[in-house]
Amino acid sequence: MKPEDAVDLYLEAWNVADDGQRLDLVRRAFTSDADRYGHDVAHGPDAIAATMSQIPVQRTTPVQVQGDWSRFEWAAVADGESLEGVDVAEHAPDGRLRRLIVFYTLRVSAEP
Repeated sequence: MKPEDAVDLYLEAWNVADDGQRLDLVRRAFTSDADRYGHDVAHGPDAIAATMSQIPVQRTTPVQVQGDWSRFEWAAVADGESLEGVDVAEHAPDGRLRRLIVFYTLRVSAEP
């Protein structure tokens, strides 16, 4: 698997409503010993999937890969609020995500 494929599986998992389908996507994207650091810390694919819910997320930049590391930007809307982020990932030799660090900013609409 290419690192880009693992990233896209992870982002696809945010977009599905079914918890079982989300778990399957996360298990395919992450190694069994993976960690995700963001608004919470989750260890392993099952714990990572358990912290996720259905929100529309899309990648807004290409995945930039440097050795075993990548970065990508994304945008999401959750509960009427816009989020933008940059994630940095370490990949296993097979391309799956080993560590994912999530940086995000809440964007408040300027409309009254």
